[in-house]
Amino acid sequence: MIKAHIILLIIVLMFTQGGAYAQNDSIPVWNPVPADVPPFDSLEYDQIVAYTINFDKVKNQRTHFQIHNEAKNYKLSPFYTAGQQIVPDSLFAGIIDLFSDTATFGTQYADCFEPRFVLQFKNAGIETFRIVICEGCRYAKSTVPLPAAHVKHYDTLVEDREDSPYYHRRFLKGFSETGAEKINALCRTLNLPYCRSFE
Repeated sequence: MIKAHIILLIIVLMFTQGGAYAQNDSIPVWNPVPADVPPFDSLEYDQIVAYTINFDKVKNQRTHFQIHNEAKNYKLSPFYTAGQQIVPDSLFAGIIDLFSDTATFGTQYADCFEPRFVLQFKNAGIETFRIVICEGCRYAKSTVPLPAAHVKHYDTLVEDREDSPYYHRRFLKGFSETGAEKINALCRTLNLPYCRSFE
């Protein structure tokens, strides 16, 4: 009898908790999904170039010369980079798979952004796409959003404006443990001047 009451109580709690957190569909969502088409599906490129930025290889220390909100604003001329490598064709498919895989993402991330690893896709010498990576903050920015990074999310109800409440959506676009390890391994494979140490 007691066992039956306990089971009933658990069921009631499950339903009441679900109702408490149920999202009201009539309230708008701010910061909705920015993309649903993978950029790689139509991306034209014949070369990928990897760069190290925000690093002084003479003094062997990190710098903070370039901190921008958008991936396109990072300068990649020799003056602003500590090193660059032409990515071998044999790594192209692995890079595409890595940033197309939802398993690469799905965690929280730091709101800071101090990138030191950039992948630039080119076609006939002209940039067509770019991924700017911050291993320390554990996420990336790109010139076209990566759908794989915008699958997992949570919504927070904002009611500071009584007349128009809204849900603020935060995407869990931080690198997973496996994703972070693969990105770091790619950096080291390319023998760039700086790759974050997770030791």
